[in-house]
Amino acid sequence: MSAAAERAFASIGVRGWLMCHLSHSYHSGACLYFTFAFAPIAGRDPLDQYDAVKSAVQQAFVDQGGTLSHHHAVGLEHARWLAQDISPAGVAMVRGLLEAVDPGRNLNPGKIVPVP
Repeated sequence: MSAAAERAFASIGVRGWLMCHLSHSYHSGACLYFTFAFAPIAGRDPLDQYDAVKSAVQQAFVDQGGTLSHHHAVGLEHARWLAQDISPAGVAMVRGLLEAVDPGRNLNPGKIVPVP
């Protein structure tokens, strides 16, 4: 994650900081919370700059076998990695369950599985 963050910071031309803490420990692994910070470059969209770093760190995490979520669900920001995390079949299964119990998509639309 550190190398991915450093490459992303360099790609947008900023100095940044990546921090991590272990919030929960289990026999099967640990829950790591990553935080990063940088001062966005003025005149450029700060959300685009944020997304460059966030995407790099998250992709590195998934590539190393990490999962997207602990107990907070995936949410909109991590939805694009869900199929890599739980597999396309896993997404289809969760989507089918939600369509059966919430066909009107009233409960957290797009926050559990991406809306097709």
